[in-house]
This record gives sequence, structure tokens and C-alpha cells, in this order.
Amino acid sequence: MRSRIISLLSFIVCLIIVILEIFIINYDSTSGREYEKLKKDLKELEMTNSLLTQKVASNSSLTTIAVKAKLLGFDVKKSVISLYNPQPLAAIANTL
Repeated sequence: MRSRIISLLSFIVCLIIVILEIFIINYDSTSGREYEKLKKDLKELEMTNSLLTQKVASNSSLTTIAVKAKLLGFDVKKSVISLYNPQPLAAIANTL
């Protein structure tokens, strides 16, 4: 009777260990696929980030800005406009 209980308990323990091993292997294989997917997504995001960085650098260059300014109608005329009126000689003494 005692050996029968021991063999039944050992069978139950072995069954639990086998089921636990199946769950662990399943979890490991699933997490490995997720890791590979995340790694692939990370590479794609790094590539996109690199391309966007190059695009920002290109669009912020002075030649690109100058071309866009010409297309928008900005002129290259350089005329000096002063809002300062010359003061009479007597008033200059007050500003010194």
C-alpha cells in the first residue's frame, strides 16, 4: 500500500514537472519571437530616424533656405531704413 502511494505521488510529481516544462518552453519560444520582432522594429525606427535627421539637416541648410526665400518672393535688395532722426546740435548735449 505504501509503495503504491509513493509511486502515485511520484507519477503526479513527474506529470506536474512535464506540464511545467511545456509551459516554460512555450513561453520561451514566444518571448524569443517577440524579441526578434522588437529588434526588427527597432532597426526600422533607427533607419527612419537617420533618414529624418538627414532630411532636417538638408532642409535647414542655408542654400535651401535661400532658395525657399526666393520662391516665396523675398528680395535680395539691401536698403538701409533708419527710424532715427538726427537731432539738432543743442539737443545732442542732453544725450551725452
